[in-house]
Amino acid sequence: MSSLLCAGIVTPLVAAPPAITAVSPPAVQVGTTATLALAGKPGNAPIEVWCDRPELSVSMTGEKPQLQVEVPADAVPGLCWLRFYNAEGCTAPVPLLVGVLPQVDDKEPNNLPREAQELKSLPVAVQGVLHKSGEVDTYAVTLSAGQQLIASVAAFEAFASPMDGVLQIVSDEGYVVEQNDDHHSNDPQIEFVAPRDGVWYVRVFAFPATPNSTIGFAGGDDYRYRLSLTTGPFVDHVIHHSDGTSQLIGWNLQGNEDLKQLPGLHLWRSSNVTSAPIQSANARLTPGTVHTGELATPQTSYSGAFSATKGTNYRIRVTAQALGSILDPVLSIADTDGKVLKDSDDIGRDNRDVDLIWKAPSDGEFTLKVTDRFGHGSPRHFFELLVEVDQPRVALTLEAAQFDIKRGKPLEIPVTIARSGFADPLTVTVVGLPDGVTVTAATSEPKGDSSKSVKLKLEAGAAAAFNGPVRIVARSSADEQAAEITTATASLPVSGWSTSVIWLTIPPEPEEKK
Repeated sequence: MSSLLCAGIVTPLVAAPPAITAVSPPAVQVGTTATLALAGKPGNAPIEVWCDRPELSVSMTGEKPQLQVEVPADAVPGLCWLRFYNAEGCTAPVPLLVGVLPQVDDKEPNNLPREAQELKSLPVAVQGVLHKSGEVDTYAVTLSAGQQLIASVAAFEAFASPMDGVLQIVSDEGYVVEQNDDHHSNDPQIEFVAPRDGVWYVRVFAFPATPNSTIGFAGGDDYRYRLSLTTGPFVDHVIHHSDGTSQLIGWNLQGNEDLKQLPGLHLWRSSNVTSAPIQSANARLTPGTVHTGELATPQTSYSGAFSATKGTNYRIRVTAQALGSILDPVLSIADTDGKVLKDSDDIGRDNRDVDLIWKAPSDGEFTLKVTDRFGHGSPRHFFELLVEVDQPRVALTLEAAQFDIKRGKPLEIPVTIARSGFADPLTVTVVGLPDGVTVTAATSEPKGDSSKSVKLKLEAGAAAAFNGPVRIVARSSADEQAAEITTATASLPVSGWSTSVIWLTIPPEPEEKK
């Protein structure tokens, strides 16, 4: 990835890096051009923007800075990430969704059914904001008897909007006939079959994602959401099989659709894992291969047998929550006599998935059994199961995805190190630095404080002004030609997403005093 040079910019008297936190609306449609407002403070001009999707054309426009986005017709739908920067610094990555549905903005007032915004054609994606406390957004759709409407809100999960949304379907008599919250993370979704011809109202309101003492509906300029409404196909999740095929799970699907042209929750969920389907409740598991399954009905389970070698450590993972599944998996390991040797549940307080290291007590066959903690089951109780010989590994994480070096003052970057069986020393350093910048690499020893964290030290020296991406890596030795063991990542605002693209800003040299 090439670096972006920003030489020749005069530093203002007061440094003001951009503090842009979101774009509004937070989504654009494939094959269109859109101008988006910026939330937060733009900082000192000029402001520039970078996108991790090179096929998108992004630029700043207008006296009051706005973002212009051109999306080609062949762009792949999904979540992308923006960074706004000037001579003094760069923002944290900001999410932008590339979607497939035609888009409209919500029109106020639309709190009440008599004020409802009429949506004359479906499918459509409404870009809405619950601007203030107590606000409700209402939309009117006309359905025929037997038509299935999928109404899905993307807010907290896709854009990190601080809202816990609620979705209702209301009859023309004013009765709430369907209501949902927390279908996917904090976001609601409803599948509704119209019992008769007529107008039906879709209502959106919210509570704060972080509960507080306020009683009532919440709102604010950052309560942005995208409401997808369709009577056509909609994807809940996708399973990619090892034979190159994909299984689409959702509604109104024929089985031969092009995934790139379909709306659904898959747009902001990324999984590059390919898997083998579990064909029966007593499957044969191949170590090193990801297997997929679902607990389609309540009180069901899936079991798979594999051969183990005495004294070997195996890493066994059941992934569900991270994929958007509502399964709360419990894993048990049993021998050929049916004796349960080990049970495993949540990774942590906020992670329901299973990640277990288990040492085989003997040579032979062992059975893994996956159940739901509460005995629930449905097509949305799906999972991926992986058993593999545990290998030494190490991971580096950062507190932020952007840093700036002050002239004359070293920059220290803390790096957290998580080792699992990895007992070799590591050299942690930065690659992709511009000329003139020096880095004092750090050594992480297998034991002691440095095994868990180190600090990198960077100095700008006489380097030219710079804005661009770098990487923080761990090598097997201080030799620059040594193999890279791993690359550091930083968490992104959307749950489950991280990046190894770390942004570095070096301001221009200050003007000489006269």
